[in-house]
Order: sequence, then C-alpha cells, then structure tokens
Amino acid sequence: MVKPSRITLFTQGHGERSFDPTGDTDRRPGVRELRSALEDQGHEIRQLGPAEGLATDVPKDASVVMVLGPTQPFAPEEIGALQRFLARGGRLFLAIDPDGGVDLHELLEPLGVKLTMKTLANDQVYARRTHQDTDHANLVTGLYSSHPSVSTLSRQGMRAPVVLPGATAIEAIRDKTDAQKQYSVDFTVHAHFATFPDGNGNFQQDAGEERKAWELAAAVSKKNDKTEQRIFIVGDSDFLTDQAIRFAGNGLLVLDPVRWLIGEESFAGQISTETDIPITHTRKQDVAWFYSSIFAIPGLVLGLGAIVTRRRRRLRRTPDAGDVPATAPGAGGAS
Repeated sequence: MVKPSRITLFTQGHGERSFDPTGDTDRRPGVRELRSALEDQGHEIRQLGPAEGLATDVPKDASVVMVLGPTQPFAPEEIGALQRFLARGGRLFLAIDPDGGVDLHELLEPLGVKLTMKTLANDQVYARRTHQDTDHANLVTGLYSSHPSVSTLSRQGMRAPVVLPGATAIEAIRDKTDAQKQYSVDFTVHAHFATFPDGNGNFQQDAGEERKAWELAAAVSKKNDKTEQRIFIVGDSDFLTDQAIRFAGNGLLVLDPVRWLIGEESFAGQISTETDIPITHTRKQDVAWFYSSIFAIPGLVLGLGAIVTRRRRRLRRTPDAGDVPATAPGAGGAS
C-alpha cells in the first residue's frame, strides 16, 4: 500500500496471449489468471500495441513490459521503442514459444543470448496428460539457480517443480562482442538431464539430438550510470496460461521474476490467498465423527456431571472437624 503504483504493460497486436478470446475461432489458452495475480500484487494492467503508441515509444510510467508468446513479428519501429525503453533502465519479461516462429533476436542478440527455437522433449521425466508421445514435450523440472528472480523456487527445489509445455532452450552467444559482454546473464531454470531437442517432431530421441540439462530461463541485467536494465526470458509461454499457472511452481516463475524486475526481490515468497480450503474426510472419519457427537460427547458430559454431583453430596454429609454435637459427653459445664 505504501509503494508507488506498478504499471505493467502487455504487448498486443502480434498474436500474443490475451486475457480474453479475440474471436470465435480463437482457441489459444489465455492468461486471465496471470492478470488477476498481478492485480492482487498491486499492479495496474494495461495493454500496449501500435494503437497505444508502441510504434512511437513505451510510456515513461511503465514499470514492466511483458511479451507473451507472440506469433507475428514486431515492426522495426516497435523493436526500436522497446530498445529505447531498455536503454533508459526498462524492465522486460519475455516468454517465447518455439512454435510461434518469433524469436525476437533483435532484442536478445544485443544481450548476448538467443533461443534455439527447437521444441524440447523428455521421454523419461514429463507431465502425462494425453497418454501419448506428445506428452514428452511437457517438461517438468525442479532445478533452479540461486538468482534472486527464482529465490522462492530455489528454496523449494523439487517440492515446487514447474511444467513447461513445448519449451525451447536459451543459449549464450559464442564469441561475444564487447557490448554483449557488458550484460550479466544468469540461467535460472535448468531442464532435466535427459531432455533433448526434438528437431523432427516425433517426440523421440534421434541421432544428433543431444540429451543434457538445457537452459529454460535466463535473467539478464546491465548497470548503466544511473539506471539498470533487467530482462527475464523464458522459452515458453504455455506455463502462464489459465490451465497451467496454478500448477506447483508455475505461478512463482512469473511473480518472483516480476518482483526482481521492478527491484522488489526482497518481497519474494509464497503467495498468500484468501481462498477457503475445503475440509474433506473419509467415510470412516465421517462415521467416527457422527457417533462421537451422538454418544461419546454427551456421555462424557453426563459422566462429569455425575462425578461433580456425588462429590458435592459427600461434602454436605461430612461434618466439619471443629463442630462438636451438643449431646456429646462432657459438652455441658461441670455439675
């Protein structure tokens, strides 16, 4: 409540994930739950596209710009606006899908990183959904770095895995230029060591498809004289959709990075909720509670009442030690 308003902009106009379906034929899962989660954290959500001035410049009051799963390329003017936004210390969250065909190399290459744009798969550790080979693309991992953008996930480890359906890998560019070396790159989420790039789309490992712990997310930063650029990159946007964001650590893979982006990483942690958790019992437990409330508890009350009543009666019948009956011998005076 005491912090300034946080204005988070979602780019639109390039086939990105949206809050609501854009038409009757739009079957792509949306990110309405993500919007609600950010609003609960005090963010003001706005959309940013060519009609809102993206081709001119990013608004000065923007805290974070989020680009989620674009399927159409950005115009050169829009790329220029995002580059100027970063140059003045902007914060950018990028979630890019390999099947979207947009790698945003114009933004990533100056940072010294790139996306392989090959869908990763794992036939040993994966999230089973359809019970077909396509499930091999549902990557599951609990391997994180110690970077502040994933601090909560790092503490939870395997207890808070993330599921990334249809993700691609992030790699550092070899033979970096002096400008690229000025950026600090930390790969924050690592795939299971049996993960391989599925080049031909058969969801099975073939010759030349190397198994290793591919990098799935990266935190990039660069300090200028008075400002600092911060960019968080994930090779997938499906984990942010309404169907997936509630799973295990998926929500933390966006909320903690957003906190790091805006410089509030000290507030990272589990997200509290006011949702009532239903209390469930087994049939045996329900039977036990029923008979306890009908017989055991009333019997206990009656038993305690009987004990207290008997004790009071005994106390009434027993004379006090100092009382002497009037007819007792020697009670009268000397004759």
